[in-house]
Amino acid sequence: MSINDNFFAFDKVKIESLKEKWNSLTTEYKISKEISEKYFQIIVEKYSEKKRFYHNLTHIYSLLENAEKLKSSFQEYGTVCFAIWFHDIIYNTKRSNNEEKSAELAIKALGEMQVPNAIIETVEKMIIATKTHNANALTSDGKLFLDLDLGILGASPEIYQAYYQAIRKEYSWVPYFLYRRSRKTVLGNFLAREHIFFSGEMAKLDKIARQNITKEIEILSK
Repeated sequence: MSINDNFFAFDKVKIESLKEKWNSLTTEYKISKEISEKYFQIIVEKYSEKKRFYHNLTHIYSLLENAEKLKSSFQEYGTVCFAIWFHDIIYNTKRSNNEEKSAELAIKALGEMQVPNAIIETVEKMIIATKTHNANALTSDGKLFLDLDLGILGASPEIYQAYYQAIRKEYSWVPYFLYRRSRKTVLGNFLAREHIFFSGEMAKLDKIARQNITKEIEILSK
């Protein structure tokens, strides 16, 4: 199966659903409609960039949906939602500081929204942690957030295949022999962990994630 260009595409219905989720979140924090609308448009614009084949609005929608299913597991659900919205807002595969830049934009946006500093600091930590997916400095909320971000690793084989093909498309500018070497290193690091996921809620995906990763490494090794 080769990836369909529309596999992770986003339609208008889902955008309306996303807007409802965003408005609900910003209303909860008493953010003005003007500033809320301003940043929703920025979010849509950034995540709709043409070279995003996986790290786009579908990714955000999926994380928000899965976070909502686990809402009772979070101590500060709203904080996690802000981290989800902003964690990949800056995404350029030719740069190595996407997480830092995403965190900077989150800090600017949440500051303008007059969100409490404690929340902003937590969101920053969560976003920066997605760079290495090291959860040592994170609370249980942060660990579950990281697990949600990696949830695609435990998807069905068909969805996982579409995922890794989309990642390759995002890095299409990298010669295959270099991409293969780098990707195998990243995947190998996940396999080397005692546990791929940090939270009990996501631990059930560990086995399938290892199977998916092992299969991709086998393909890359051919």
